[in-house]
This record gives sequence, C-alpha cells and structure tokens, in this order.
Amino acid sequence: MERTAAVDAVFEPVARPSMFEETVARLGTAIRLGLLAPGTQLPPERELADQLGISRSTLRHALTTLVQSGLLASARGRGGGTFVVPGRRWPGARPRRWAPTCATSSTSG
Repeated sequence: MERTAAVDAVFEPVARPSMFEETVARLGTAIRLGLLAPGTQLPPERELADQLGISRSTLRHALTTLVQSGLLASARGRGGGTFVVPGRRWPGARPRRWAPTCATSSTSG
C-alpha cells in the first residue's frame, strides 16, 4: 500500500484516555475516506497494535466493533487476516495490499 501522510496519520500511536474509541474512530474514518479501500488487508494484529501504541486486547475490541459494523471482515487460517469489506463504494477507493509482506503474514490471536 502506498504510504501517504494521511495514511501515516491513521497509524500513529493512539492518545489516551479513550484508546478504544479513538482506534474505532480512526480506522472507521480511514475506511470511509477511502484511505483504506475495500479489499485492503490490515497489518497483522501484533504489528498493528504496536504501530498504534495500544494493547492487542484493545485492538481486538476495536476490530470486533468494526467487524460488527460491517466495515471489516476477519478470516482465519491460511490467507486469513482482517480486511476492509469489499462491495462498499467509498470515494477514491482502490483495493490494495497493506504491504508486500502481508501476503505471507497472518494474524494471531
């Protein structure tokens, strides 16, 4: 995935005190703005939690909320991970991979 200042801002460490809410809002906004396009695979859980500066538990809670809202889908096993739900049309959205190494990575929980 091409990294821009806007995308980099999405993945900066989350400020306290409402890390869960901030994480849900930040990722949801990035999806709605097309910064994370339909079909985009998020980084593995451990890597994403480190990038955001939050615990894996907080990240899991936020991702579960976004899955329940229909913005993300989670797949387990080979080729699994967390993906922006395809089929939604967000302005300027194009499917892409987060990074070339994501193709062989999987989330662990």
